[in-house]
Amino acid sequence: MKSKIIRDLLEEKSARLKREKLRIGILKEKALENEAFRSLNAQKNILEMEISLLKFNNKNSEDKEKELDKLNRDIKTQLDKMGIAPSSFEIKYQCAACRDTGYRENGLCSCITSKLSDLIIKSSGMPENSFSFENSDFSSLPSAEREFMEKLYSRFQKYCESFPNIKYPNALLAGFSGTGKTVLTFCITKKLAERKFDVKYTTAFALNNAFLKYHTDFAKTENLDGYLNPDFLVIDDLGTEPVLKNVTLEYLYLILNERLTSNKATVITTNLDLNGIINRYGERIYSRITNKSNTFVCRFTGADLRKLQLN
Repeated sequence: MKSKIIRDLLEEKSARLKREKLRIGILKEKALENEAFRSLNAQKNILEMEISLLKFNNKNSEDKEKELDKLNRDIKTQLDKMGIAPSSFEIKYQCAACRDTGYRENGLCSCITSKLSDLIIKSSGMPENSFSFENSDFSSLPSAEREFMEKLYSRFQKYCESFPNIKYPNALLAGFSGTGKTVLTFCITKKLAERKFDVKYTTAFALNNAFLKYHTDFAKTENLDGYLNPDFLVIDDLGTEPVLKNVTLEYLYLILNERLTSNKATVITTNLDLNGIINRYGERIYSRITNKSNTFVCRFTGADLRKLQLN
């Protein structure tokens, strides 16, 4: 998705540059219909060629350059009479630094990278919200709950800062509704998008629908590419989707296994406990989302935050 966003931004700049050049070309053709301007423009072209030739041969071009300066003033006067501003023949760059190419010597220009975070978030599938690590406030919670949440959020802030070089790239947040699992994934997703990583958020229900579309029309491989390729994937509310025969378990395993093989990070939230996960999805999927070598498991064992335990 990130590469597509960059490609779209570059194509947008390229298209605008072409429109600008076309505008200038049309304007110049119109101006050349004027005999006085056409004559002055022809003289300018000859002078510029003569100056270039003198410089190429290391000869003095000062007199010719003075002639050119006077000629440019005459051209400006003529354009004023025609009601055309000389600046109209100049390309109006949106970004002077890269001249609307989108690139600088060291890579992408800031006019591209500055837009990436917001566009990555908008295209990630995450619903609009204001949640972030920076505005998280647990001061109103009882001390035990506050301590737990502060510890948990601190852990994932460090996760985002070190991403992707982390011991546990994957996470399973399991427990009852309303305990903040989804909000935490919003914070993580936003922070990683700010760091220009390719992120994707989906509910298990929406993911299941993508599986079904893919299963019934194999030509549409993009239905799964959006879940296989991102650097970071959130699958929210695993267990709320219907289990479709030959679809749900097979493609969920495919996504999880391929992402593990490719070292892509996946965070899953669910209201199921660990027994519920293995009973619903089987050993193969259970082993992929609870692997102790690469997965941080946060079990919500009670109805409120005071009963939460980290593992």
